[in-house]
Amino acid sequence: MVASALWDFAPTLNKAIEAVKAGSFKAENYGIYSSMKDGGCMLAPYGTFEDKIPAEVKALVEERTAAIKDGSFTVAIDDAEPKAS
Repeated sequence: MVASALWDFAPTLNKAIEAVKAGSFKAENYGIYSSMKDGGCMLAPYGTFEDKIPAEVKALVEERTAAIKDGSFTVAIDDAEPKAS
């Protein structure tokens, strides 16, 4: 494993705070703002693996990240509880 996911709660919290300030806050799923598209998650830096990952692989990761952020690629989310093995 050369990278991991990082989660940033700020976009989710900011959306809820904006709704409170606007007087329109209601209980709903604010977790949707935790997505990469909304800046709520990202890949961790490669760190010591930076020079060990082929340039074409890093370019593919950057390309896919950009596609997720611009909405042209959607990652399916399955919140179902995993079945025990």
